Amino acid sequence: MIKSPQTIAAFFINFLFVVGVILLVVGFIRSLRLAAYTLLFDQYPLGPYEDCSYMVKPVTAPGSQLDTETSDLARQEQDRCQKSLASRRKVQQVDEAVQAIGLLLSGAVLVWLFNPRSKLTKSYL
Repeated sequence: MIKSPQTIAAFFINFLFVVGVILLVVGFIRSLRLAAYTLLFDQYPLGPYEDCSYMVKPVTAPGSQLDTETSDLARQEQDRCQKSLASRRKVQQVDEAVQAIGLLLSGAVLVWLFNPRSKLTKSYL
């Protein structure tokens, strides 16, 4: 069963148009999610279990020399964790923005190029 070249061209043009529309919708949803996360939260949210709550202070006798040294080390570790967390939040936000913009642009290009009603694709159909 051999199909004509026009049928094959029409199939691929319509297929790539639908892929473009899907990419546009997914990019729009990701853009809305990025905007909501940025506007609604004080700090950009990360995935589950990505925080500094796992850090526990060791149990020592109150007032001992070991207690003050341990609390200083724990405070330094907590500060280091908070700084790392802030940089991860910024990286996550930028990464999601790049993904949303990339999906929107690629979807828009596919829809523009392979729109079945455009002058570009009329010659193939």
